Amino acid sequence: MADEVVVANVFKSDAIPEAERLDLGSLAAQIQGHGRRARIVPEVDGIVQLIAPEMRRGDVVAILSNGGFGGSMRSCRNVCERSPDLQPIRPEPEPKPNRTNVPFLQH
Repeated sequence: MADEVVVANVFKSDAIPEAERLDLGSLAAQIQGHGRRARIVPEVDGIVQLIAPEMRRGDVVAILSNGGFGGSMRSCRNVCERSPDLQPIRPEPEPKPNRTNVPFLQH
């Protein structure tokens, strides 16, 4: 379980019927009820601004979104790259196929 959850307001929530909207206050209260910290920020950009000064070596930051997330992934990576103590985890590149790693079928 996460030590902390930071949630931004839902983008274009006014397009969702009020009865179907995510209640961020209730969500935060439920998370806090499990002994974890929960914070709500008005805008997605505020997430990186909020957590960047608190990030330390060894922290794992997961940014989840159903869209582009307003460039927060890039902002978070930029913060990590500018700090000698913080380095983003880069996914390993896919190996280029060669004779030793190309899957094959055996008869």
